[in-house]
Amino acid sequence: MAISSLCSPTVCRVRASRTEKYSGFEPEYFSVRDARTLRTVGEHTEENAILAAARLGNTRLIDNVRHCLNPAADWGMLAAR
Repeated sequence: MAISSLCSPTVCRVRASRTEKYSGFEPEYFSVRDARTLRTVGEHTEENAILAAARLGNTRLIDNVRHCLNPAADWGMLAAR
């Protein structure tokens, strides 16, 4: 499943920026990248890394989340138990 079926990286970035700004955060950086290579998300990307940085007052918050786009990989993990 391509990320475009969820939302494009540009749409995700805009949505995140709006949400952060209304929550009191000042967004500095937001990017959706291929989790294995950190390159631009492509047709064969199976796992994304969502990278973000924002300020809340004087504090700079940095986080990243991995998101699997291949549900079959999840089933394989469960079957191995």
